[in-house]
Amino acid sequence: MTSAPRGPAALLAAAAVLFGAAACGSGGGEGDGEPTASPSASETVESAATTPAPSTSPSSSPTPTATAPKDPERAESDIRAAWQGLFDHGLSPEDKTGLVEDGGQYELMIQGFADDDRAKELRVHVESVDFTSAREAQVGYTLRGGGESIRPEKPGESVRQGGDWKISLRTLCDLADYGSDVPKAVAC
Repeated sequence: MTSAPRGPAALLAAAAVLFGAAACGSGGGEGDGEPTASPSASETVESAATTPAPSTSPSSSPTPTATAPKDPERAESDIRAAWQGLFDHGLSPEDKTGLVEDGGQYELMIQGFADDDRAKELRVHVESVDFTSAREAQVGYTLRGGGESIRPEKPGESVRQGGDWKISLRTLCDLADYGSDVPKAVAC
């Protein structure tokens, strides 16, 4: 039976093997703050010989983008339904909290918006939904009330939270301005 080498040389060799394995197996890549191992000259030549050159022609298969959810038609339908629900005066304020981002934290404001005489007159028409990411969308809308149309200065926002599309808190804060006495949350 042969005994394993001992002494400082054996320790250094073991450390080199461990650190080399950790560096190569860490999953680190460029730009993620992790160190990467440089390939040896023979690995570079071998890799260049087996790696195909990148194609400059466009791909024929569609690629999902980061600017839309997986099912954009359903997401748009859900967004429109949330907006209609917020202005549906037959829907209870408790139900409306589920239509607003972090709505449970802003029940007082949602209740105030639901009870406000001027806000009760308002109806919404969602004109467009443009996804800015898979979890956020800009919503073009017009408010109607008292025989006139009100076009807000900026689009509203919807966000995906807990698997549902909701009206953003920032947008609820903007909508509160159209009421006569809607209490605003501190976060506004």
